[in-house]
Amino acid sequence: MTVTIGFIVEAQSDIDVLQAIVTKCAKKSFSIRSKLTGGCGRLMGRCGAYAADLYIQGCRILIVVRDSDGEHSETLNLAIRTKLESSQFKTRLIVIAVREIEAWLLADETAIRRGLQLKNEVKATPNPESTANPKKELSRLVTLASKNTVEYVHVIHNKKIAPHLSLAKVRRCSSFKPFENFLKERLGA
Repeated sequence: MTVTIGFIVEAQSDIDVLQAIVTKCAKKSFSIRSKLTGGCGRLMGRCGAYAADLYIQGCRILIVVRDSDGEHSETLNLAIRTKLESSQFKTRLIVIAVREIEAWLLADETAIRRGLQLKNEVKATPNPESTANPKKELSRLVTLASKNTVEYVHVIHNKKIAPHLSLAKVRRCSSFKPFENFLKERLGA
């Protein structure tokens, strides 16, 4: 039986990354439905309504993913949990990616190189979640590794990098671990 997962996220590039990760973790058949909010403000304001719509569409697992953008993760988690109190979802997870979801991509320099077919090595980022602006850092690293021939654009390149991610490397990101554990519990063998 196929499990239908509903995602509430800020942008399509987030879904591209998340779908690649779910594919790596899932042993069961799954499908994804998503609500793209266009930013953190709309995600926070419309989260409850989006969840209700996903439930009507047949989703029975809900995952909300939001970048922290420097805000305190626990405060954001509580605010989203409050918005979902009346939700019909019995199975749900709130993921607050520290800084941005691109920090997860920064965790694997080999995936960046393979996904973008760069000839030169990409410098490793020791602690991706401590990087103030992961998108900007990805841009800098791609520019260096490509010798100014590739300009990183997250809406284009995240989906090229994500399928190459090593989960072992991404586990260095504390915000990733609950997501991976949740997927393995619900979609594992």
